[in-house]
Amino acid sequence: MKKGKLILWTVVLGFIAIFVIKVLSKTSDGKAAPEAPVFAVTTQQVQVGKIDGIMNYTGTVEGIAEAAIISQTAGVIEKVNFNVGQRVAAGSVLAVIENVQQKAATEQAGAAVLAAETGYEKAKNDLARIESLFSQNVATKDNLEMSQLGVKSALAQLKGAQAAQKVAEKQLADTYIKATISGAAATKDINVGGTIAPGMRVTQVVDLSKLKIKINVNENDVAKIIVGKRVDVRIDAYPDKIFEGKIATIGLFAGINVRTYQVEVLLDNRNTHEIKSGMFARCQIMTQSNENALIVPETAVTLNNDGSANVFVIDNGKAFLKKVIVGLKNAGKYEITSGIAPGAKVAVLGKERLADGMIVREK
Repeated sequence: MKKGKLILWTVVLGFIAIFVIKVLSKTSDGKAAPEAPVFAVTTQQVQVGKIDGIMNYTGTVEGIAEAAIISQTAGVIEKVNFNVGQRVAAGSVLAVIENVQQKAATEQAGAAVLAAETGYEKAKNDLARIESLFSQNVATKDNLEMSQLGVKSALAQLKGAQAAQKVAEKQLADTYIKATISGAAATKDINVGGTIAPGMRVTQVVDLSKLKIKINVNENDVAKIIVGKRVDVRIDAYPDKIFEGKIATIGLFAGINVRTYQVEVLLDNRNTHEIKSGMFARCQIMTQSNENALIVPETAVTLNNDGSANVFVIDNGKAFLKKVIVGLKNAGKYEITSGIAPGAKVAVLGKERLADGMIVREK
C-alpha cells in the first residue's frame, strides 16, 4: 500500500515539475522565451616564438642647419651670385645692392674721423703746452681749464665721428648680402634689377650634409630608446632603400595636450645628397627581441583608456574575458607577458560583441 502511494506521489511531482518548467519558459504574453544569441567568432591559438619590438613613427626631413638669408636694407639689386641648388660658403656674397650713396657716405665718415683725430691731437698738444706754462706761472688757471675742456670736447667729437663711421660702414656692408651658413641655396627669391626692402628673403640656405627628422614619441615608448640607437629610415621618394640614422636627442618634457616627447633622428647625407629637406620619412626603431614570447594577433587585444588590456579566451564554446599585460609589438602582433597560457584560443574577429561568459560558436 505504501509502495503504491510512493509511486503515485512520484508521478504527481513529475507532472508538477514539467508544468513549472513550461511556465518559466514562457514570456508574459504566453509565448516561448527566445534562446540567448550565439555569436560566431574567429579564433587563433596563442603562439610561442620570437618577436622584435619595433616602434614606427613618421616625420619630415630637415637640414641639420637652415637659414633664411634676409636683406637688411632697401635698394635696387645690382648683382646676384647664386642659383638654386648651388652650394654656397658661409660669408660668401650672394647678392649686391646698388651702393653708390653708401660708399660716398663711408668715405665722408672716414674724412670726418680723420679731421676729428687731428683736432684731438691738436687739443692734447695745446694742453701739454699750457700745462708747461702753468707750471712756470706764465699761464693762468683759466687757460689750463680751457685747454682741458678743449681736449674733452675734441675727444667727444672724435668718438662721435667714429660712431658715424661705423654706421656708414654697416650701411655699406648691408648692401653685400652674405650667406650666414654653408649649404645649398634652396630658393632664389630675387633677380637683378628688382627692388628689395628690409626683411625680404633672398634665399633659404640648407646644410644637407646631415639631416634631421623630428618625431613625436609617446610616453610609453620614450623610455625604450636611448641616444645613439639605430633608426631605419624609409623615404617615400626612394621606396626600395633603407637609410641608417641614429637617435640624436630626446626631449625632456612632453607636450601639454598630446603627451609626446620630441626626438631627433640624425642622418648622414654627405656622400649621396639624395635626401632633400621637406621629404616625408618613416622611422623604424627596434627596441628589443624576445625569443620565447607568447604572441597573439593585434586584433585579439583590446587596449583600454586606463592603459590596461584584455582578450577573450574561447574555451568549450564560451568566451572568457581575460586581463593581460602587453609587451612588445611588431607587424600586427602583440607579445603577452601575463594573463594567458600557450595554446589558448583567443578571439580575433567578432570580439566586439562579446561579454564574459557568453556562449559562442567558432567559425
